[in-house]
Amino acid sequence: MLPIRSDLSSGWADSIYYAVDQGASVINISVWSSRGSSQDAEAMAYALEKDVLVVTASGNEGESGSIGYPGWYPGVLTVGAVDEEGEIWSKSNYGSEVMLTAPGVGILTPKAGNSGSAYHVSDGTSSSAAHVSAAAALIRAKYPDLTAGQVVNRLTKTAGLPDSAKGTSLPDEKYGYGYIRPLAALTENIPAGSKYGPLKVPESLQSSSPESGSGGDSGSDSGAGSNNTLKRILVFVVAPVFLLLVVVTIVFVIVRIFRRKNNRTQTESGWHGSQQGQPSPYGQAVPPGNTGGFPPQQQGSNQNQSSGPWGP
Repeated sequence: MLPIRSDLSSGWADSIYYAVDQGASVINISVWSSRGSSQDAEAMAYALEKDVLVVTASGNEGESGSIGYPGWYPGVLTVGAVDEEGEIWSKSNYGSEVMLTAPGVGILTPKAGNSGSAYHVSDGTSSSAAHVSAAAALIRAKYPDLTAGQVVNRLTKTAGLPDSAKGTSLPDEKYGYGYIRPLAALTENIPAGSKYGPLKVPESLQSSSPESGSGGDSGSDSGAGSNNTLKRILVFVVAPVFLLLVVVTIVFVIVRIFRRKNNRTQTESGWHGSQQGQPSPYGQAVPPGNTGGFPPQQQGSNQNQSSGPWGP
């Protein structure tokens, strides 16, 4: 992961070019602006041309048509927020640009700045975008031959909807194709699809856009590329919240897979056979939440949440 500090007043172009040229395969941008520029649009197109997926937050105003930049640019994956039940968060901005949603309510995150506690519980589409970036990074690691668009295809084809939204014509302006299900996206048999998948293709790339990609059936070989050197996953971040969420998502998927294979039991012949009596590495107490200034695109505090689609 490669955190990059960006001066928002000058746009994202320089940071995007730098991240792409350093070998990034997933770029997370959890801030947005009401002003766009041709330079930023060209940078987003450059990222897609180089097979780099750019993920951005939709915004926290709960307004239709208020999705800002870079969410407006073609080739960018824009993400809204849902709660623990998979229901759309009331302050999640929405519109035709939203392609996916992800958990964004009651998320324990590092806090920007140096005052008070280093952690707090917050709501916002920043966390949602970071969850999607983490899931995309996992898919790119398991299926290194898939293009950025084909990675998005796996996420959209395996997305879920709450009961209240079942039967909705997709993509929906609030849910997009639904909330992400990382384990399903990693394990289900999903045809690779076209090179750019459901992403909108920038005009500069449309003349060379093929009907289908060269990744093949990504689901037919669940071990594709598993013995190859994994591509470096460099994530462009604006606040430290995103680094924690990438780790949390990876741990969540690993634990779910491990528990399935072992029927929720551990034996002396397993991974922890020589470590009986030691505490689980995932059982550490989390630092207490705290109120205060929130990182970009993060709002509020919500600590009492019930389990839903994200429960064990």
